[in-house]
Amino acid sequence: MAAAFAALMTIDGSDPTTVLELLTDQIVGLSLATACTAHLVDEAEELQVVAARPEHPQVEQLGDLQRTDGPSLEALQSRQVRTADDLERHRTRWPSFAPQAGRAGFRSAQALPLHGSDRVLGVVTALYPEPVTHEARPRADIVRDLVVAAAARVADQQALAAARTEVEQLSAALYSRVLIEQAKGMLAGANGGSPEQGFELLRRYARNHNRVLSEVAQAVVTRSLEITDRDLPG
Repeated sequence: MAAAFAALMTIDGSDPTTVLELLTDQIVGLSLATACTAHLVDEAEELQVVAARPEHPQVEQLGDLQRTDGPSLEALQSRQVRTADDLERHRTRWPSFAPQAGRAGFRSAQALPLHGSDRVLGVVTALYPEPVTHEARPRADIVRDLVVAAAARVADQQALAAARTEVEQLSAALYSRVLIEQAKGMLAGANGGSPEQGFELLRRYARNHNRVLSEVAQAVVTRSLEITDRDLPG
């Protein structure tokens, strides 16, 4: 069991999907549950299936159903673990998920939210062929601990991705500003005006030709575009 935790925390070059694929493999491979689904929360705060084990159409369908009906959705909305000891008693509560789970041979389910620092990052749901009993609780506790470990890893990966995106955006913005400064200086020199007049030429050309200002600036800097007062209407 220690190896499972170590694998989650040391997996190299992983994204959140890879972490959850490994997690669901472990939960099923260690016989902690008969099947397992994992979802991540997208920008619209909706569940998206990223893993289903074993890879079987019925299990994959149960993962898809839980985007709109089932314990995973409730775990997301409540930010708490949702356990159904006997799915047969939840047909009214989950009219799509519960009957389909029964047809697939599952009698109980436990949905565990992946908690980030300020929001739920996703949900992992373990499925069992028998109602949850007192004897089965130790397995459920191990699943919970694995999910906590995976949540920490997913949070790290998402934070890293967000930081990279921010750096890329800042770099692009800085590069655009540099291009615009260069271009307005070149236009000022070519047309015998001030840098402010050079910027006005640049701005008016971009507006009149429905082009992005930084793209026009780059064309000026690379000398693939020349702009003069004669090219621009008033």
